[in-house]
Amino acid sequence: MDCGWHGANAEKDPRCSAYNAYDWNTELFPDPRAYVATVHTGNWSAAVGPAPHRPLKLILNTHNFLGVDVCQAEYADVAAAAGWDPTGGQPIPFNLSSPATMTAVFKHLLSRDAVGKATAGTRPDWWWTDGGLRKWTAATGLGVAADNLFTSTYLHSAALEFGADAAHNRPLVMPRYAGLGQHRHCCGFSGDAGSTWTTLQAEVDITKTAANVLFAYWSHDVGGFNGDPGPELYARWAQFGAMSPMWRSHGSNTNSPRRYWLFSSFPQIKEAMVLRARLAPVLYTLAASAFKTGLAAVRPVYFLADPTDPRSYADQYLYMVGDDVLVRPVVNPIAANATAGAVDVAVWLPSVRGSSAAGWVEWNSSVLHAGGTTVTVAATLSDLPLFVRAGAVLPLLPADCLDVTDPTATIWTLFPGAEAGGGSRYWDDGASTAYADTAASATQRLTYRWDDVPLGRRPRCAHVCCGRRQRDWGVQSSDGGDALALGRAARRSVYPGHYRDVQRCSRSHRGCSDALAAHPHWHGSRHVTHGGGALRQGHHRHHCVGGHTPRAPSRRVASGQAVPRSVQTPVLSSGQLSRKGDRSPSV
Repeated sequence: MDCGWHGANAEKDPRCSAYNAYDWNTELFPDPRAYVATVHTGNWSAAVGPAPHRPLKLILNTHNFLGVDVCQAEYADVAAAAGWDPTGGQPIPFNLSSPATMTAVFKHLLSRDAVGKATAGTRPDWWWTDGGLRKWTAATGLGVAADNLFTSTYLHSAALEFGADAAHNRPLVMPRYAGLGQHRHCCGFSGDAGSTWTTLQAEVDITKTAANVLFAYWSHDVGGFNGDPGPELYARWAQFGAMSPMWRSHGSNTNSPRRYWLFSSFPQIKEAMVLRARLAPVLYTLAASAFKTGLAAVRPVYFLADPTDPRSYADQYLYMVGDDVLVRPVVNPIAANATAGAVDVAVWLPSVRGSSAAGWVEWNSSVLHAGGTTVTVAATLSDLPLFVRAGAVLPLLPADCLDVTDPTATIWTLFPGAEAGGGSRYWDDGASTAYADTAASATQRLTYRWDDVPLGRRPRCAHVCCGRRQRDWGVQSSDGGDALALGRAARRSVYPGHYRDVQRCSRSHRGCSDALAAHPHWHGSRHVTHGGGALRQGHHRHHCVGGHTPRAPSRRVASGQAVPRSVQTPVLSSGQLSRKGDRSPSV
């Protein structure tokens, strides 16, 4: 919540601030304690909030540099503890160089276990520390400009890391840019930017290059802050936001509406949000990697491609999400006279160092493109130019699941064009700081390799190893083809009638995976690490999805061809197949 959660106290007293306060606006929130508790439990009534029992986190905006003013219920207590003379009711400076002041401010106002009259039981999970701290730099002796903002960010993060309920609340502070080193204390935001195409272009470039200084969690106002983006710009910004480290949309409440459903482009905005939700396991796995290695999820192309190739730097709007996903957001409007209502976007597809993969699979069209080439995408308002490295296996969430902590909710999605490949998924409890202890997290890895299979030597089942549960499946495609051959996020993850075939095959081919384990033309492996070792080592049964193979379609897809139906992938989930025939993650 932006600063509207607290009162605009300047209307009550000219000594007070309209932008900073620590007490709730009781006109809008008559019972702040009950409200905060409901956010945390998710026990909303159907009439006023989200579906029941979906706990949320709460982050509140402050402008700390304005200090603690006399309108706060805790003013006298903070002044006494900080040694501030309350005579005249002047604001207490947010003096980071004073241990007494900072101790008092956190004790009475900011800590989750704050003891203030109006703050006890009403503190958020995290603080959004808006504004800079330049106004009182000279008084603190802490240097110039943003130095104070960095110190403020550190103190907020440390208070969460070592304060109340630290084990169950990961530290997060969201300030403006505080200089190099801020990446140690997630996160950051771009400030009150204008709602213009120029701003969108700058933020795409800044977000990816932030990886060069280890800044993994740079966020921006989807749609901009000042001004009305209009339907087209808002949709394009939402598409970029879907493939960003953080999704966050908010704007000034006077001229910048952000209610998605008010825009004619709401269907496209929703598609972008659904895309991000489906990719949550990918982003979460990359976040764990960033914690361990410092390598940001969103990164420049030259991290993967040849850094001596000038083309790796030529397009400032082209970037990677991990090593497997290539994104080129649309950053220009569709011309008024454009045919087919689209804007042409040239996308360079890099050759991947050390990879034998054929190239890149286009998310929207299923076409396989060779690496080292440039393709032109005619992007309508619904299209985000998105490509996946051939051979990659991405863990996606089902359409009806938002729980990134559930290891059984995985749709392993294979993208064609390589003889071998794989992917991984990381998970933990999603809330505590136990992720720092490897024993409290796990990583599931899926690898595969296809060889040419002569007609007379094809097994009755093929399989991909994935998941943790002891269950074998057979799959028969509706058209008699090989339903498992390497494919992308198919338009229909499970074909009509597939689940009936799955049930029949699973009954008639029990034990298939054991026979396949030794077959010379299929090589698959599943490995789950938990802590420092392998999970359930010694019980390495194959967990497979298999298929009848009455004919032998080629598993190779030529560059420039669409993935045929016989090589589109059924839903591969951890231990089970989707029973709903849900639509493709490509929304």
